[in-house]
Amino acid sequence: MKSALLALCGAASLLGSLSAVAGPDFAVIERARAEAHKQQQATRAGCDTAAASAPKAATTPSQAG
Repeated sequence: MKSALLALCGAASLLGSLSAVAGPDFAVIERARAEAHKQQQATRAGCDTAAASAPKAATTPSQAG
């Protein structure tokens, strides 16, 4: 009786832990990676636009003197 109960508890713990052994969900990882890439591209485009409209010096410090 004791060994049957022990075997039942072992089987229950094994079945309960299978979801932890399943591994990562690659679809979710790739979706998050694509979203981060899209957000990074939007931020980079905003920075490039701001830099392009900023005034620039006509000469470098070495040419001024």
